[in-house]
Amino acid sequence: MPKTSAPQTQEGPEASSGFATPERAREIAHLPHLKLKEFIELTGVGVGDFGIYRISQYGIHLRHSAADDALTPAQQVDALHADGELTLNFPSTPEKFLE
Repeated sequence: MPKTSAPQTQEGPEASSGFATPERAREIAHLPHLKLKEFIELTGVGVGDFGIYRISQYGIHLRHSAADDALTPAQQVDALHADGELTLNFPSTPEKFLE
């Protein structure tokens, strides 16, 4: 299960969950670019390693390359699929984030 101990970026009673309020989510949706801060606000997931992914200030990327010989062939196939379709660079447009 992913870590959810993300830093709180909001003030007030709504901030206790770590997620953006609906109003803040609308503000984020209208930003030209999203960064790590907005990702954490929207998802409640902070920096760290989650399965084959690493979340950092640079985006969400694979922890291992498909050529990593420590991966099984099935994991290498998953890594190739994820590398082509399931990564996100910060800053990102809201549209790319929604993909």
